[in-house]
Amino acid sequence: MDTLVATVKTLSNKAKHLSTNVAASGGKTTPQVSILQRPQTKSYAEAAAQLPKTPTKGRKRSATQGPTPPKNPKQKQTKEARAPEDTSATPAKGNNENATVSRPKNTRIAKRRLYATRATPAPLPEASKLEPKISMAITKELQKCGCSAPTNLQIQINPTNGTVSLTTAPGTEAAEYTNYLAPMTTALSATLPEAARDYKEFPRAPTDTQVVIHGISLEATSNEKDSLYTVMKESLFLGQQVNISSARFLQNDPKIRTTKWYTSVVVSLPTDDVEKITPAVLVFGRHKSSVVMWHSNPTKQCRKCYLYRHPEEGCKATKHTCPICSGEHRLKEHRCASPACRKKGDKKIVANCCPVTPSKCIACGGNHPAYAAECAIKIKAKADAKAHYDRRRPSPTPEDMDITK
Repeated sequence: MDTLVATVKTLSNKAKHLSTNVAASGGKTTPQVSILQRPQTKSYAEAAAQLPKTPTKGRKRSATQGPTPPKNPKQKQTKEARAPEDTSATPAKGNNENATVSRPKNTRIAKRRLYATRATPAPLPEASKLEPKISMAITKELQKCGCSAPTNLQIQINPTNGTVSLTTAPGTEAAEYTNYLAPMTTALSATLPEAARDYKEFPRAPTDTQVVIHGISLEATSNEKDSLYTVMKESLFLGQQVNISSARFLQNDPKIRTTKWYTSVVVSLPTDDVEKITPAVLVFGRHKSSVVMWHSNPTKQCRKCYLYRHPEEGCKATKHTCPICSGEHRLKEHRCASPACRKKGDKKIVANCCPVTPSKCIACGGNHPAYAAECAIKIKAKADAKAHYDRRRPSPTPEDMDITK
């Protein structure tokens, strides 16, 4: 009975509370929705699928999306505001005469190197500790002499013979330090201990090119090695304004030269002046043929014809030869003749890609590229080089072979 009375009181209180809310809302009531009638919440993927798709770059907008909105003009103004006002210091692409700043051209490492050797080759003790001291001493000496070239040079000491090598900055040649070689040597000797002060003066690295001039009259040179340099230097300087650093006979044996009327002379000169005296030069009142001298050996393979015993500079072939198929084209132009090549040799360089374009060595005619290690001509060239080297080595004497010593 008590439970029934409590339930009636609770219902009466709720009825009073509902009537009060209805009066406050102007007689409108909010319908009560049951749990079963409530709409189910959608997942994130379902809700995102119902959103209008944003047009991507390169796709046309649909009719429901409307026209493409205009770009924000502020973005363009921001980019223009960030652009530098003075662009004269920025080098433009191509030939720009108004550009004031340009990157220095890279110079070959041989033209950037200076070195000092010891009178008696020997390792320099504590070379790693002396390198920074030598670098600072040479830098101070160059600044003291008023050197306009960069004074901070890279230094390296050979751990075997103690040679001190200096490398200039990129774009700076060693020739700019010619007038300061003696002070640099003095600064080097002052930094070293007294027992190691036997270094010679810094010379320039040998970067000259050798040119062979054929048909030089022996009467003009007197067939004497000592006077050859003086005669050739005076003749080439007066006629071509070229300074040579050395001159020698191509035939070293003077007895063989006396049996001939003419001979060939090898001169060394700067690389920039090679074009002035090649392929012909006026010497002693006569035009003589001249070529750049090249060195070779039995294993030297030409990169133009891919034969042996001469480099590309001395090749007499008029066209390039492919080392893979022996065709008259360069290696980078080699392609398979079959468009259905399984190894895609029609799109890239592939040796022995298919039977349609087999490999063929230009040297021995074998089924392999010309640079392959199994080439019979290459194996023979290595054997000839080894035999030539063995002939030049002195034969051991019985005393050298005595193992009892």
